[in-house]
Amino acid sequence: MSLPAVCRMHVLGMPGSGKTWLARKTASLMQIPCYELDKTAYEHGCGQRREDAMRREDIEKIVCQAGWVTEGVYLTWTGALLDAADIIVWLDMPPALCWRRIVFRHILADLKRDQAFPGVLNMLKFAAGVWPWYYGELPAELPGWESDQSSRALAEHYLACRQDKLLRLSRPREVKQLLHHLQSAHLPA
Repeated sequence: MSLPAVCRMHVLGMPGSGKTWLARKTASLMQIPCYELDKTAYEHGCGQRREDAMRREDIEKIVCQAGWVTEGVYLTWTGALLDAADIIVWLDMPPALCWRRIVFRHILADLKRDQAFPGVLNMLKFAAGVWPWYYGELPAELPGWESDQSSRALAEHYLACRQDKLLRLSRPREVKQLLHHLQSAHLPA
């Protein structure tokens, strides 16, 4: 897949797949804004869900820009981003890798005292979400726009009609290859 010079990229994946890291690296490399959709979905610092109208407004503002990178686990309310993206990068990493990353990230944040939800029990609750995301089945009734429900099966469903711009990466070395490709494409002439 060839990537345009100015890119609108959406990075999707389960928690711990490397979405935020890849999105920040890509945005920095391409000198375009990066949007973490957790900040669109929830009030920063308190974890309270933002109103649907606020989410829609944020998505509309992003979509209108010439270049951007967005990242998140969300599916149902990100359709406009998926449609507007030049490329959708799905980080479909092995669940054991994601689980290890979540645990490591949580412990590191606890040690730095920079953890919104400190403690081992909170870490285990969050890390336990990897398995249902990865192995959950497509629900009989698809969730509505306002839902934050996501899973690998839902991702396959929502991305089925967007195969022409989908890049599905399942190994860290594939992510490194993508970054190398982006870096080569954006070297000064």
